[in-house]
Amino acid sequence: MSRDHSSAVRSPLGWCASEGCFRLCAPKADHVELVERRHPNAEPQRLTTMRLAPGDRGVWRADVPVPLGYYRFRVHHRWGTVTVADPWSRAVVRRKTAGHPTWSVATPPLHPTGTGVTIDRDAAVIIEVHLSDATAHASAGTTAPGTYAGFAEQHAAAIGGSHHVRALGADTVELLPVTSWPVFEGDRTNHWGYMPSYLLAASARYTPAWAAAERGAWVGVDDNGVFDDPAAQLRDLVTALHAQGLGVILDVVYNHVSAHDQNPLLLLDPGDWFHRDQDGGYRSHSGCGNDLNTSAAEMRALVVASVRRWFAEIGVDGLRFDLAELIDDETLREIRAVATAIRPDALLIAEPWSLGGYRPAQLADMGWTVWDDHYRNDLKGRSPDERGLLLAADVRPDDTRIGSLAAHLAGGSHPVGGRLPSHDLGLSYLVSHDGYTLGDFVRQCHGESVPQREDALSAEVAAAMRLANAALLATRGPVMMHLGQSWARSKVKAGETPGHSGSFEENSYDLDDATNLIDWGKRASQPVLVAWTSRWIAARRRWLAPCFSQDRQPTVLREHTLVGYCYEVQPDSPGVAFICNLSRTSGQLTLPGQGWTVILGHEHIHVDGGVVEMRGKCAGLLVHPV
Repeated sequence: MSRDHSSAVRSPLGWCASEGCFRLCAPKADHVELVERRHPNAEPQRLTTMRLAPGDRGVWRADVPVPLGYYRFRVHHRWGTVTVADPWSRAVVRRKTAGHPTWSVATPPLHPTGTGVTIDRDAAVIIEVHLSDATAHASAGTTAPGTYAGFAEQHAAAIGGSHHVRALGADTVELLPVTSWPVFEGDRTNHWGYMPSYLLAASARYTPAWAAAERGAWVGVDDNGVFDDPAAQLRDLVTALHAQGLGVILDVVYNHVSAHDQNPLLLLDPGDWFHRDQDGGYRSHSGCGNDLNTSAAEMRALVVASVRRWFAEIGVDGLRFDLAELIDDETLREIRAVATAIRPDALLIAEPWSLGGYRPAQLADMGWTVWDDHYRNDLKGRSPDERGLLLAADVRPDDTRIGSLAAHLAGGSHPVGGRLPSHDLGLSYLVSHDGYTLGDFVRQCHGESVPQREDALSAEVAAAMRLANAALLATRGPVMMHLGQSWARSKVKAGETPGHSGSFEENSYDLDDATNLIDWGKRASQPVLVAWTSRWIAARRRWLAPCFSQDRQPTVLREHTLVGYCYEVQPDSPGVAFICNLSRTSGQLTLPGQGWTVILGHEHIHVDGGVVEMRGKCAGLLVHPV
C-alpha cells in the first residue's frame, strides 16, 4: 500500500494532558472506542466513542479532561475488531506472564531533576551495563538488587553498580535497553531488552515491583489502582548518577518491535509502518522479523518523540542507536536536531550496520559518533581463531596490519580509513554485550577450551588482558568497556562447573540466570588487573586527555613490532608517548629527545635517554616534562 510520507503527524498522539484528550493513529479503522478503567482488573469500564480529528489523516480523538487512569483502544476494522494498548504510551502496566496483557497508563510529562553531565568526546571512558546483572547477585551488597535504584546505591556494603564504575575511574555508563519490552517470549526470556514495544515507556523489569510480583500478577499497580511509574525511577537513577559525576547513555532500539505482546504497531499497521519484502511480508534486515519504516510520517514522529522524552524528561546525556543503519537519513537528521536543541552537547552514537547494509562513513559525515568495528576486529580479532594484533600469538615485523594499528591508536580512525575531526571520532571498543567477554575470548586464544576459575588467571591471559585494556584506554576518542572487562570476567552457562566441564557462553540474551550475573567476589580475586585498568584510566585523564583535546597530530611510532604514537613537547604541555610491543621478543624504539619517564609499564620497559626497550608483549606510557 503506497502512501504519501510527506504529511507529518500534526498533533501529539496518545494521552495529551495539556489538552485533555486521547489520540490514536489508526488509518484503516472504521470505528474506534476508548476503553478506560480505574484498575486493569476493575469493572465497570468507561467507553468513549472517538472521532476522526480534522486535519490529521487517520487520527482519532476523544476529549476526556479527567481520565480514569488505565486505557486501551477498541479498533473496529471491516475484517474484525482488535483491542490494543496505546503505541504512544508514556507508561504501561503489564501482567507478569507470557503474552504480557497490557494497559496503557495516562501519565503527565515528567520533569528532570538535577543537571546533566557533558561527556568528553575526546577521552570518555564508557562502561556498558545491564542494570539487573550489575547488582542482582548477592555479592553486590545492594538493598534493592537488580533495580534502577540499586545500581546507584552509595553505602559501605554496595560494592557493585555505580560504586565500581566510579572506583575504576570511568566517567560514563551506557545502559542496555530500558524501553518497555515483553520479558517472556513464549517459553524463553528476553533478558537484554532488545525487543521493544512501547518506545515512550520505561521498563518495569528494573523495579522492585517486578521482583515482588507473582507470576500472572499486574506489575506496579496496587489494589487501589495507584501506579508506580518506572520512568520516574529511571529519571531518579539518572539524577543520582549525575550527582556522582557520571554521564548516562541509554541504548535505544528504533529498527524493529517485539511481536510477543500483541504489539499495537503491528496490529494497526496500514501497510507502510514496516518495510516489506518482495512478497509483501515483513522485511528482516534487523534479523528480528519486522523492520520499522522510520520514513513513514507516523513512525518518524514516534521515534523523534521517544528521543525527545529521554533527553527532556529523563535527563540523559546521550543515546546509542541499535542498528542505526536502518533508520532513514531524514529521521536521523531530525533526531539530531531535536536532541541538540535540548542538549547541545548530546552524544549520539550509531551502530552502523544491519543484515542489509553498512554505512559508517555516511553516518560519520552526518555528525554521528560511530561504533568502530574495524578497530575491534583489527585489535582483538573476529574470533579466537582469527585474532587481531593484540592477541595474536606473535606478530612478524613485516605484518601489514601494524600500520592500521598505529592509525587506530594515534587518534581513532574513520570507519573507512583516514582521520576525522575530534568531534567525529568513532567509538572504540573491543567487546560489547554481544559475543564472548574479553576475558573468555583471551582464554580461548591461549588454548583454554573450557572455562577456568576467574581467580586463577594464567600468566599469559593476564598479560594479554593488560595489553588489550591499556591499548584501548590509550586510544583517542570515546572508548567503551563492558562491565567486568577490568578483571577478565568469565561468562559460563549456569549449572556448569568452571574448570571441570561446561562452555564459554557467547550469546546470553535469553538467559535470566546466574550466567549473566556479575559475581563481585570475582573482581576481588583480581586486584592487580583491576588496579592496572584503573591506573590506565587515571593516566588517560591526567596525561592523554589534554593532548586529545588539542588540534595537533601525534607522531606515529613504529620500529619492527613496537608501535604507538608520541605527542611531542609543546610550550604549555609535556610530551606523552604510548608504545606497545606486539611480539614476545624484546625490541627497541627511539623517542624524540631525551629525559622520558615511564609512568605505566615499568616492569617491562627500560629507558636509556631516548631509547626505549620493551620486553615481551606489553604496553607502556611515558612522559617528557615541559
